[in-house]
Amino acid sequence: MKVIVTSLILLGILGLNCASIDNQVRMPSEYQSAIYEDGKAIPHSKDEILAFLDRDQTNRNVWIADEYMCQEFASDLWWNAYNEGIEGCLVAVFRGTQGHWVVKFHTTEGWLWVDPHSDITSDECQHEIYFTLCGEDAFDACIDDWDIYWLRKEYER
Repeated sequence: MKVIVTSLILLGILGLNCASIDNQVRMPSEYQSAIYEDGKAIPHSKDEILAFLDRDQTNRNVWIADEYMCQEFASDLWWNAYNEGIEGCLVAVFRGTQGHWVVKFHTTEGWLWVDPHSDITSDECQHEIYFTLCGEDAFDACIDDWDIYWLRKEYER
């Protein structure tokens, strides 16, 4: 099953069903000069995270097939939160038979799940979770080209 899902990820099928209306497209090369700082991101209150989501513009990005899709929306949202010291994780989920990416934020009250292209939030994950990337793993996923990241992860297994 993991091989099939990984193949789907590599083909970009897990990036379907994202849509947006405005512009802030950031590609992986823009992350690459950064260095991960352990302990930089910590849990915040749910209200602080909701205020961050109000300020953040990721949900206004433009979906571009095979170039800027759900994984990039999730990366940008995670990256923006990390740079404000907010702890979160990138999460690959299944919505029915299709994959999708969400971000879960560690709050002082538990977890807050966010759809990165709509900013819809929930206190519980509404989908089947395939895997989660937190901390340095999430950081590494942001700084690598996604296809290269997944190929490297498969090689490490």
